[in-house]
Amino acid sequence: MFINIGYESSIKKKTITPRGNIDIDVFAVDVDSINKDKYIIKCKWWNTKIPQTVIHAFRSIK
Repeated sequence: MFINIGYESSIKKKTITPRGNIDIDVFAVDVDSINKDKYIIKCKWWNTKIPQTVIHAFRSIK
């Protein structure tokens, strides 16, 4: 989907955060935007509420 609209994208990307290593399901960059907007998608099927530590980990990605 992202490639179809001109974004650079990859799947199953591993990245390092201040809180440890994570796997990202879809990573996309809008290379034509001024700020090189980035989209990080983590696909999950949670049976419970998402822990706050998980949300903080995504806010800490560089």
